[in-house]
Amino acid sequence: MLKVEHIAKTAAPEKTAPDVVIAEGTSGLILLRFTEDAPRFATEFGEFDIRKEDVAYLPSAYSKVLIGRKVAIELHGSG
Repeated sequence: MLKVEHIAKTAAPEKTAPDVVIAEGTSGLILLRFTEDAPRFATEFGEFDIRKEDVAYLPSAYSKVLIGRKVAIELHGSG
């Protein structure tokens, strides 16, 4: 199951990126941060409305399209 989290913007000026939590069971998925509102899209998991600054794990095929359209960037874990 995919999980989309709305990340609250923080007032702390020294913080430049959202906290990244690597979830269990995310093999084959790519962690994305959306740089723009994404058009609604459907996957085998359901329909998604994703907004700027949302963070989500998505399958590689969808991730590559969104990254190519400059709607999202891949986040890399620290481990």
